[in-house]
Amino acid sequence: MPTQSQLFLHKFRNSWKWILGTILILPLLRWLFLIPIDSRFSTFALVAKALGQVTGIVGTLLFSFSLILSFRNRFIEIIFGGLDKLYNIHHKAGMYGLFLLLLHPILLSLPRLMYSVEDAMTFFIPFQTSTAVDFGIFSILAFILLIGITLFGVIFSYQALKKFHIFLGLAFLLGAIHGFMIPSDIQNDAFIRVWVLGFAFLGLLSYIIYSLLKKFTVRKYTHNVSSVKKTEGGITEIFLTSNGDGIKHLPGQFAFFSFINSKVVTDEVHPFTISSWENDGNIIISAKALGDFTNLLPNVEIGTSVETEGPYGEFSYGYNGLKQVWVAGGVGVTPFVSFVEHILKQKELLYDIDFFYSVRTQNDLAFDEIFKKAAELFPSFKYHPMPSDTDGYITGSIIAEKVPGIIMRDIFICGPPAMMDFLVSSFIDIGINSKKIHSEKFSLLK
Repeated sequence: MPTQSQLFLHKFRNSWKWILGTILILPLLRWLFLIPIDSRFSTFALVAKALGQVTGIVGTLLFSFSLILSFRNRFIEIIFGGLDKLYNIHHKAGMYGLFLLLLHPILLSLPRLMYSVEDAMTFFIPFQTSTAVDFGIFSILAFILLIGITLFGVIFSYQALKKFHIFLGLAFLLGAIHGFMIPSDIQNDAFIRVWVLGFAFLGLLSYIIYSLLKKFTVRKYTHNVSSVKKTEGGITEIFLTSNGDGIKHLPGQFAFFSFINSKVVTDEVHPFTISSWENDGNIIISAKALGDFTNLLPNVEIGTSVETEGPYGEFSYGYNGLKQVWVAGGVGVTPFVSFVEHILKQKELLYDIDFFYSVRTQNDLAFDEIFKKAAELFPSFKYHPMPSDTDGYITGSIIAEKVPGIIMRDIFICGPPAMMDFLVSSFIDIGINSKKIHSEKFSLLK
């Protein structure tokens, strides 16, 4: 279960909005009062210049924030409430930051455009003014090129696009050098200069450590495939034996796995829930054939080396209240297997749990015996298998009818993304606070 330090950090869960707000607002307040406000907004040219400076400052800070979040760190993950939420904010901060950075030179060029198109174009053509401006131009051109490759890169594989994505950090480095050199409020005011360039430095440092030097800076564990077993519901269990120190994880957490010397599957990195609970370094991952990679997993050779990075994830029942509802759909059962394995090992259950397991048919109930065993041993563990061919599709209302006082319970949901989105919406519609609904989406962890 969570350590005292993890429980302490959990008090700051979802506090990222306050952190980001502070990062953005403090330099803007300083900038706003550097000179009289009338002097900034008295003419169209001054308004355009002021907005250009604001987009430069905010864009730099947002993109820096995005780069900092690219670093997979357990402390940062807890603050965001899970790696999937962190990556969602990482993508949005990067996207909005990049938009503002592209808008920055356009706004600054507007006053010149009123008098001369040729003069305005000097903002976008290198070697026309100064070296400081040239760095900014090369940064913008690099961003535009990389965005074009991403948007129209259907001819490239996902792995190739990931490699192009790495160069966004280099484009940002050119922009940071431009911000350091160009005469502006960033240069003229010590607080803004240290604040903005300090976060740019932290962002670039995170980018270097995680993206460029990941091989040397991110700890990975090594395992070997010891056995492969097929279970009900088309799920394959892969047993991994540790070579040395293994992962110490909470029930329900996941890790990133790469099969590095297999003749069957590629060495691409994929996230999987750790479905076992031994915490002795030896682990089990369970996967269903849902795509090109997972279709091949049942054929992985015994002895295949596996690199593991983790653990990650906030989907763990030990953080929350004593009354809970668990809802699994299909292969989304795997974190709950880990939950129940942990409960059985502890030989006690302090929680009141209703577990709903939705599948298509009775034959798809993977790990059914484990859940039945828990229900037999612990009266406070109620197991509700729900094949949709006989019981219909599961909804928040159906669950609420079976669980009195559900509004006061913590709810854990894991399954296909469409099912999770539907159930979250369904639970909110019946009055359950969204803060009491817990889920993680692997689709964001790419």
